[in-house]
Amino acid sequence: MWLAAKAHGHTLPVALLILAALALVGLLPLNAGLRYVVILSMCWGIAAVGLDVFSGYLGQANFGQFAFVGIGAYAITALRSEAHLGVLPSLAIALAFVAVLSAVIGSAMVQLRHFGAVLTTFFFAFVLYNVLGGNALDPITHSETGLPVPPLSWGPLDLTANGPWLYWLAWVMLLAAVVLSSNYANSRAGRALRLLKQSEPVAGTLGVRVRLTKLWAFVFSAVLAAAAGLPLSLAYGYLAPETFDPSQSITLFAMLVVGGIGSLAGPLIGALIFTALPQLMQGAGAAEALIFALIFLAFLIVLPDGIFGLVDAGWRRLLSRLPSRWGRPWRPAAERGTLRGGGAGATVDRRPATGTSVREQALVVEDVSVVFGGVRALDGVSFQVRAGTIHALVGPNGAGKTTLLNCASGLLRVTSGRILVDEIDVSRSPAHVIRARGVSRTFQNPSLVPDLTVLDNVVLGLYGSRRWSLLRDLAGSWASRRRQAEVIGLASAALQQVGLPEERWQAQAGDLSLGEQKVVDVARAIAGGAHLLMLDEPTSGLGDQEIQRVAELLKRLRGEHGLSILVVAHNVGFIQEISDTVTVLDFGKVIAEGDPDRVIADPEVMTAYLGVARAV
Repeated sequence: MWLAAKAHGHTLPVALLILAALALVGLLPLNAGLRYVVILSMCWGIAAVGLDVFSGYLGQANFGQFAFVGIGAYAITALRSEAHLGVLPSLAIALAFVAVLSAVIGSAMVQLRHFGAVLTTFFFAFVLYNVLGGNALDPITHSETGLPVPPLSWGPLDLTANGPWLYWLAWVMLLAAVVLSSNYANSRAGRALRLLKQSEPVAGTLGVRVRLTKLWAFVFSAVLAAAAGLPLSLAYGYLAPETFDPSQSITLFAMLVVGGIGSLAGPLIGALIFTALPQLMQGAGAAEALIFALIFLAFLIVLPDGIFGLVDAGWRRLLSRLPSRWGRPWRPAAERGTLRGGGAGATVDRRPATGTSVREQALVVEDVSVVFGGVRALDGVSFQVRAGTIHALVGPNGAGKTTLLNCASGLLRVTSGRILVDEIDVSRSPAHVIRARGVSRTFQNPSLVPDLTVLDNVVLGLYGSRRWSLLRDLAGSWASRRRQAEVIGLASAALQQVGLPEERWQAQAGDLSLGEQKVVDVARAIAGGAHLLMLDEPTSGLGDQEIQRVAELLKRLRGEHGLSILVVAHNVGFIQEISDTVTVLDFGKVIAEGDPDRVIADPEVMTAYLGVARAV
């Protein structure tokens, strides 16, 4: 199941505001019952924030997240009580164990799509519940008898449920979870998650290693959930299998939906609501489950962006009515500085990736065939794209043009034949490897991430062109910030090269016209320093003036920047204006190739491509 709710960027200030409110609450003379409820809400909040990175930003539902909370709670408690380890070594071992376990489970899960992943995670929660209540791990879990949690104190700090300092332990751990999750969501890896949510094929052609990127997000969310097991176990004081019933994972997911999925602040709101409601509804009996279900469904259907989304929409409407100097959207400092200075002077490196060199032929297709079942989508196709030229690939619908682009960009394997880039065979290379060799690709539908800005979308084009470290991004290191400023400068240069006005760079991609989206798509494709650009129907759905702008852009990229371009298009005038060579496909075979005017005038081409019958 994929979640289409909007993912929000740079929501850390809102989350910190909620945490500041929780800190003020902790300073008040609360009664024991209310303090206990707030502690539980913060424990749930830690797990919910981690889940939001996976479900809110990647868009994939996970109905087994609370199982990792259970593993963390049981592992930490068992190591403390049975192995007599200190709390910090116990926490470190438990988190390492969960990281390995989630990597094993996730390796299988990320290969499934949509509902298969939902079933996998929920089945895992169900299995864990039965293992905790069974006899297999009885020496560790004490089966249905349960596992007492040893009291914990650090010097004068009493961290038991009745002690005042457990509140601050939960608060500090929630603060760490929020900061780490915010760093993740707004990093290179976080933008890649939002792109995967939009389109996995597009992400692959931009250099994203699809399964590995999804796996890292799953492991991160699982480790944060396991960390929540420490304060939760101390708050409960006693662990039993029913504490980690599979339905708890559904409740955790509901917190995201009600609070606002894809916002990091929303899960905090949802955790507070869902831990407070049971206290308010005491005596409701069987109706409590029905009320929870109705709340969940109401938000899922009527307010899919949750409470945070509703507040955010109202805030944006208010800003839109303010004078422009007050209502201008906020940008990180590094980003603002780059747009004023570094972006203007930056240039996009057109040299091929390391290990490649410029050849006379940018792309060579040799006798390529692709067979789907008994259908031959491509049948012995051969042609060459000369370096520094625009080569048009035309033909009627179903001729195999997009299939060929998919093969050349690594989304599809050829059945036979070869595809060479700079004399290197890439016929069976994955998409991210081909991207690293300087080959870029656009699609008929731009597939920009609608809830990212134009500039952030173009930054995604640099995903595979620089070395990154997820650990550095999580820590918010200086090196990560410097590298971020560098890629923003390169993305700004790409936007300048395609001629998009700077005032549109901070617009949400979903607010652009189709023509603007296609221009941004080209900028994203060239931002990584590609030397071979493949375009699938760049003029589809555009008016005459927009088509002319695209034609001028492609000629400028070829002439001024030396790009080699392979373009699929149907507009005859556009093809004749921009292309140096035309190859015509029909039923998966090459039927003509050569000078545009001569090929278009060919009777066989007129019949196959233009639908004009041959003269008798």
